[in-house]
Amino acid sequence: MTALLVDGPNILMRAIRAMERPGQPPLSADGIATGPLLVFINCLSKHIREERPDKVVVCWDGGRSKFRTDIHPGYKAHRTSGASDFEQGSFTLSKAFLSFAGIHHVERPQVEADDLIAYYWRNNRPLDEKVVILSNDKDFLQLLVPDLVEIVRVSSGGADTDRWTSERFLAERGYESEYEGQVMALMGDSGDGVPGIPGIGPKKAVKIMEDCSWSWLRALDHPKVVEHRQQVEMALRLVDLRQAGLALNVQPLPPFEPTGLTSITYQDLLDFLHRYQLESVYSRVISNTLWRDHG
Repeated sequence: MTALLVDGPNILMRAIRAMERPGQPPLSADGIATGPLLVFINCLSKHIREERPDKVVVCWDGGRSKFRTDIHPGYKAHRTSGASDFEQGSFTLSKAFLSFAGIHHVERPQVEADDLIAYYWRNNRPLDEKVVILSNDKDFLQLLVPDLVEIVRVSSGGADTDRWTSERFLAERGYESEYEGQVMALMGDSGDGVPGIPGIGPKKAVKIMEDCSWSWLRALDHPKVVEHRQQVEMALRLVDLRQAGLALNVQPLPPFEPTGLTSITYQDLLDFLHRYQLESVYSRVISNTLWRDHG
């Protein structure tokens, strides 16, 4: 059994940024910005066909994380300007497509997609169920588990699938992925407004943990950490996805049925694709090759 957990905002924003590059048409022939939706669908289709999952969920952001802003008001404070009309339209269309296509997707107010994915990682999978997380967000690397949890990062230009396993992480980083949150807490993350220890980057953070035999309690008393202990403890609460940060009322994942559309939803999906001139996707739905290589 395999569950595919998709970071919807991360994948869709990559598609939006791709369509914002010079030379890309911002609108379709009828004046609707469908480019990001098409890229999003093709990405989801590619990885569902590759992973052949038994369960699929696309997780969305429900706004800034209340759980984290209660801990630290500066968390992602620089990202409050709001989405553009182009972005909002792309999100609306993508969510509508998922509903018509019968793809399970989840959003909770003031909860980030990261926390929904981490919740499924912690609570909604049998111990022997494989999990594949589709996202380019480096924070998910801390959730790798040998033989059970992998991270697939979206590649550009037709490149091979960029797959991260715990074995690859150990080989490239030199330490176990379960300690990644602690390394992140020591150095902080300016992009998310997570304060770290001044002057501490990845190499120095790893060296501190090595000096302390990878004991977090010992690291908090390290000479370079102790005067920043309260700040570092707060940072770990902000970045750690392995621990149960908040309680969520989320239903277990339903089985994914590639051909599970009813006659009504099937026609709704075709009407949606026809309306937005997504003819390539339309033909793949008709031939039943959108989610599988063969009809």
